[in-house]
Amino acid sequence: MPEIQKSFVEPDITVMEVSGRITLGRECQRVEWAIEELIEGKQKKVVLDLSKVTYLDSAGIGISSS
Repeated sequence: MPEIQKSFVEPDITVMEVSGRITLGRECQRVEWAIEELIEGKQKKVVLDLSKVTYLDSAGIGISSS
């Protein structure tokens, strides 16, 4: 299960750091829900930090690039 940490950079940037595996299923869905939550919260500038992701399959790539 991926770990997701959010931090904020002034004035209006959200950094979402994801670590672990992002694969088809719950892992992928968890990342998608976190992104949707930011969008619903009117966050317009989001940086995805995937530097600590250890494995990313094609489903994870689809989520990360949408």
